[in-house]
Amino acid sequence: MYSFNIVSYLNTHNRFQMIRGSKADIMNI
Repeated sequence: MYSFNIVSYLNTHNRFQMIRGSKADIMNI
C-alpha cells in the first residue's frame, strides 16, 4: 500500500512536470 502511494505520487508528479514543461515550451515560442 505504501509503495503504491509512492508510485502514484511519482506518476502525478511526472504529469505536472510534463504539463509545466509544455507550458514553458509555449512561453518560449
